[in-house]
Amino acid sequence: MSPSAIYSLILPFCPTESAIHKTANHGRKLSVVGLSNAQWDDRLSCIDFHEGQTSAICHGDDFFAVGLTTGMVALYHATSFQEHKMINHGESVRILRFKSKTGLMASCGIKAIRIWDTYTGETIHKFHAPQRFMDLAFDQNFLIAASSKNYIASWDLDNAGAQQPNRPWSDSGEFLDTRLHRTPCAISIAVSHKMMAVAYSGRPIILWDLEEDAYYGSCGKKLATGETSTRMVTAIVFNPNPNIGLIASSYLDGELVLIDPFDDQELESFRADCHTLAASPDGRLLAGGAGGGTVQVYEFDTLRLLYRVKSSNVYIKQLAFSRDSLRFSDIRGSHCNVWEPAVLLRDSLGDSSSEGTSTSVVDVVSSDTKARISAMALHPKGDAVFCGKDDGTVSLYDLKTGTAIRVLYRHKSLVRILTLWPQGDIIMSVDASNGLLAWKLKMLQKEGWVTEKLVFQSRLDCGKAIIQVLPGATAGKFITSTRQSDHLWTTDGQQEDERTYSDTIGIRKWIQHQQSPLHMICIEGAVARIYTWTDWSEVACVHLEADIRGLQLKSATPYTSGRRCQILVELCELDGSPDTRGLQLLDSVYFNNFEDFSRNGSIAEAATERQDVDKFSTTTTTTTTTTTTIEQTALNYLTRKIDP
Repeated sequence: MSPSAIYSLILPFCPTESAIHKTANHGRKLSVVGLSNAQWDDRLSCIDFHEGQTSAICHGDDFFAVGLTTGMVALYHATSFQEHKMINHGESVRILRFKSKTGLMASCGIKAIRIWDTYTGETIHKFHAPQRFMDLAFDQNFLIAASSKNYIASWDLDNAGAQQPNRPWSDSGEFLDTRLHRTPCAISIAVSHKMMAVAYSGRPIILWDLEEDAYYGSCGKKLATGETSTRMVTAIVFNPNPNIGLIASSYLDGELVLIDPFDDQELESFRADCHTLAASPDGRLLAGGAGGGTVQVYEFDTLRLLYRVKSSNVYIKQLAFSRDSLRFSDIRGSHCNVWEPAVLLRDSLGDSSSEGTSTSVVDVVSSDTKARISAMALHPKGDAVFCGKDDGTVSLYDLKTGTAIRVLYRHKSLVRILTLWPQGDIIMSVDASNGLLAWKLKMLQKEGWVTEKLVFQSRLDCGKAIIQVLPGATAGKFITSTRQSDHLWTTDGQQEDERTYSDTIGIRKWIQHQQSPLHMICIEGAVARIYTWTDWSEVACVHLEADIRGLQLKSATPYTSGRRCQILVELCELDGSPDTRGLQLLDSVYFNNFEDFSRNGSIAEAATERQDVDKFSTTTTTTTTTTTTIEQTALNYLTRKIDP
């Protein structure tokens, strides 16, 4: 993007009271209304994964990675947060680990462990995962994994990934007690200390010397009697700094305890209710995920609370610090948040200029505590915006001010898709459980748009998420589409027909024929098929002369340029990154005369432009596409920032 484009397109999105927003030349090219943030907040980025739930996170030197329950792992640049690659582990990802000062990363699921070259996205090694492993770490040229079956598995990465003999930690000393053969409740491998801490319910925390392969001792929270507590541990973490021999442990009763494991001393203890813990690489900080979606950051060696932020009530699954210890990330639901509080930088610089500074706690409540907008639709008359939210509500917004007017109706789960029928008098929405609702709208002089009556309520029970809805107003029908099937419905919510695609690769996109209200077009790969709305019969098949190997459809947008009807087709990687990798501009004239097509007809003159979007030239096709992409990005940003 050119500097002039940044000046004209980015500045209006900045917080209203920020200096950069005030320098923007408002009223030209782009204006944004309804911004709820007056100042910059501590959250640098919020990444929303629509295709799955987050399950693992880790930071490396150049990248950070987010694992998903779908098996995909998203790699992002550590400083810019721009997507680098999407790689497929093949199963739900449980743990991610980077090898320091290299491009290697380990991804782990229940069945397999993969070692990746994060620069190329190639798999270097694939290992069978130990039974119910609980922690993973790189130790020089070895990868070590701790199993809940009380043994350590390891692989020599410098020797073609050769697996080493398993090393049990329950065959000597105290471990003769059979109770230790139960499943551990928490494990922390500390390569910097050559130690491992293992917590069992009903036992103190056990220390195992990784270098000597021997039992070292035990430690834990102290009771009033002086004995070591045997209550269940929910999270445990060694301080990674080799000069700071401390352990932080969170117990089921909510106690957060700072322990000197080598002297078996409790140094600090209080109730914090942290179910997950993470330590900064330099050992200064400890982050804990508490109830109600709150993240608390402590000084590790004192457990002094430095910072607390609440962004939503969603359960925090994991936390991770960046390699410079100045940022931390959390994953919850389908979101990943990256935070950079100024207090962490201040603390790293040793800023103790005043007593107030050293004892104060920074409390932050993010605007994200309100329901987030997850889908939107603009009314054809351009006077209102309809927004679906993650709390299931569908609301009406004023397009001029960006403020919410009223809640129209609600689902029981997140709204994923929102669409208006061409006449603008029926609104249809799809939720996360494939529930469909359609309401008839009515315009009142004073109140504006209101719901008049429920048109239908239904659900698609096919086991796959609906990814598109296309209404056909003239025929009184609509299509819902998943990755594996298409479904034709009537406006009373009855499914009329169904088509499944067991061997389909990629995504199909349905669009309304621009010249014939009785026809629709399905674009799949390099083929466009024309169907009738009445009986869903195919009347023409058009082959698009374009090389789309390794790509799949991302979007298909009909629009009018002057008097010419055209279709902009956007492509992304096949089962990979959603970033745009190719563009096609199709002239709708080729879809008008159905009788001129044979079953193997082709569009020889379809304008095709395939290139990396980061290297746009100044061709007409590219310029048009860039504008469309920017407008869509701006509109999406607006709907997520206006006050719900």
